[in-house]
Amino acid sequence: RLTGRISAASASPGETPGIWVFRDGSRWIAPAGAAPGPGGGTGVTRRFAEESIALPLEPLWLANLGIDARYLPQSTLSALAGLKGLDEPSYRAWWHVRIAQAVLPLGMMLMASALSMTLLAQRTLFKQMILIGLAGYFLYVTNNIVVWLGEYGQLHPLFAAWFMPLAMIATGLGLMARIERAGRD
Repeated sequence: RLTGRISAASASPGETPGIWVFRDGSRWIAPAGAAPGPGGGTGVTRRFAEESIALPLEPLWLANLGIDARYLPQSTLSALAGLKGLDEPSYRAWWHVRIAQAVLPLGMMLMASALSMTLLAQRTLFKQMILIGLAGYFLYVTNNIVVWLGEYGQLHPLFAAWFMPLAMIATGLGLMARIERAGRD
């Protein structure tokens, strides 16, 4: 139920966290125990020059409201990801994703090398080359899907960021080890 409304020329965070200072505004307070009438004439309106109100809004979050997490600087992402009480998985996910993306090319390179050595060996076949390209595209799309699932809170952000890069590195190294063992036999 609506209990009141505040309209002000400006608002800024107070000195105490969770307190906001509203300036040059008015506060409408609904009548106690009754619903406001259709004419809007019920309740009390009071003007103020400055009023402090407890609101659980984080200034850093509010300043970046509406900006997709992937476009924020890493320092801002780090600060937002560490805020207590902010249940927004996209900040934590993109903080990890940026770090994990540094090892993603290594995983893609290992997979391409291992698949090339496995499928092409001594001869170049068109079908195998297409399969290697499709495998790379599949891994890229799968990585994006896993990151999106982490961004929207369906997967833990740490898992979403690191699963595909580490899985590609492990699979690539496993295929390389298999090729090495087969070469020794």
